[in-house]
Amino acid sequence: MSSNRRDMLFDLVKSLSKAEKRHFKIYAKSINQDGIVLFLDLFNYMDKQDHFDTLLILRDLPTINESQLSNVKRSLYNHILSSLSLLYDLKKPSLKIRSFMNYTELLYARGLYLQSLKILLRAKKIALKSHEDELHLDIINQEQKIQSRHITRSTTTKMEELIHAANDKLNIKVNISALSNLKLYLQRQFINHGPELSCTLIANIESDFESKMLGFEVQTLSLFEQIYYYQCYYWMFYLKQDFEQCYHFAQKCDSLFNQHPSMMEKDFDLFLICRHHLLNMLFFTKRVDSLNKYCNSFKPYAEDKSLNLNSFLLANLFHLLVNCDNQLSKQNSHKTNKLIKAIKDFLDQYSNHFDSYKIKILHYKAACLYIINNHYNPAIDHLNEIINSKNPLRQEIVSYTRILLIICYIEIQNDELAMHFTTQTKRYIKLSNQSNEQMRTAINFFLKLLRSNLLDRPMLYKDFLNDLEKNHACGTQKRAIIFIDFKRWVNSKVKSQALS
Repeated sequence: MSSNRRDMLFDLVKSLSKAEKRHFKIYAKSINQDGIVLFLDLFNYMDKQDHFDTLLILRDLPTINESQLSNVKRSLYNHILSSLSLLYDLKKPSLKIRSFMNYTELLYARGLYLQSLKILLRAKKIALKSHEDELHLDIINQEQKIQSRHITRSTTTKMEELIHAANDKLNIKVNISALSNLKLYLQRQFINHGPELSCTLIANIESDFESKMLGFEVQTLSLFEQIYYYQCYYWMFYLKQDFEQCYHFAQKCDSLFNQHPSMMEKDFDLFLICRHHLLNMLFFTKRVDSLNKYCNSFKPYAEDKSLNLNSFLLANLFHLLVNCDNQLSKQNSHKTNKLIKAIKDFLDQYSNHFDSYKIKILHYKAACLYIINNHYNPAIDHLNEIINSKNPLRQEIVSYTRILLIICYIEIQNDELAMHFTTQTKRYIKLSNQSNEQMRTAINFFLKLLRSNLLDRPMLYKDFLNDLEKNHACGTQKRAIIFIDFKRWVNSKVKSQALS
């Protein structure tokens, strides 16, 4: 070890307060209760000395030979810093960086600013590798503070590099903030207005969107800037119900995480969300084979108990939702019983950890699984959970739920309740201003059906099927078709009546 390094270690030991020294000794003994802790021997010896002398150490500490000394000193230095920041978990890159930043503050407060710069250099390497742009900017700001207040013998070139890096990272931070705000704006439009936005509103949103995206060139953006950039386009096309384009941009997000695994460590929850967007679009765009192939993509994460609770719950939620979509896309009842039980168990154990929308979507999926099994009474129970909820929920989902409930009552031949809910639902979707052509067509059909005699019903089903074909041809009801597969239900009714 160099003389500078030896002086650094001695100065660090001497900078500790009595409380810090006592804490370090407890820490050192706790990590090796049985054996001889060489670095603690060195610490105790240096603590009593007035100056650092290698020859005296080797003479007075026979347990440490000359070949060991360098490693023991390095170990002591690292353990002192670790003992000053025991509360930090060093597994995540962001926490490692923050831990180093804390070390820097501790060293700087003791007047050891050159040591602070060395620690900042270690933190910067991790920030670069893990794409921690905001923390990287914090590191640069700390470097600038030290460099501006002390003569550090740094070259002009290094100062220019520091200024250039600060500007780059500041631009990244500003861009990510702007893109994140735009994505939140698009999501809010969807939440406030539902999927059936008027042409005028869509035009205004798209015009605003394009003006805000003009300043970005994706090839010049950092990796996380690209993620937010692609997510903005995902949500813009989601509002327009252009699910093919949604799929395209979801692929781009997911591929970035595949190409740069360190990004997953940086923001694992964001990775899970981007992966779910991709698999969700497989369902929306009817890529049945691909969905079946990748439906268990979340399973390894859903079973990973080392994840923090939030990541663990998100992985399990997405695993359930994707598998529900997979079963629904196959249009058969295979394996649905096991999946429904998994949803029930998940809701019983973790429902208090999620917002009301996610919980109701799980109830909705469970109801759909029961319906494809022709088990209408338990489906009604799940649908009533949504309708009777006092929590705020998008009215669009409530409208779909009410229509599914009417279908269930028709199937169990309870025409009285079916009529009651049809008239109620007609009033609800009118007042909520959330209706679309599919909903209006369905409500009108239900009213005709429930007022007709049994002999006329086969023809009414066929007329309803024709109306659905017309709506489907216009291409503006894509999301409604995904949430309720009217055509499949009507076809099954026409087929069953033809056989009877």
